[in-house]
Amino acid sequence: ICNKSPKRSKPSSEEEGKRARLEGYAALNGLTPRETEVFLLLAKGRNAEHIHNELYISVYTAKTHGYRIYRKLNIHSQQELIDMVETY
Repeated sequence: ICNKSPKRSKPSSEEEGKRARLEGYAALNGLTPRETEVFLLLAKGRNAEHIHNELYISVYTAKTHGYRIYRKLNIHSQQELIDMVETY
């Protein structure tokens, strides 16, 4: 049995640039640092269950952050969020 964690590859400079732009967009729209973390995961298509495991928060908290993000960005679904991120 192997107890090693899977290795994550180092993000490319393009990915780092995209992340920085999205973090700036989040800040301009009043997202808190934790909401920004959730926003970045939602933008990748992740669901509340995945966010719960990734950030060590309850599923309920992940969903609450999602609702607040949607309200602040004036969007109504994760698909709208993803579309917005692709055009940003």
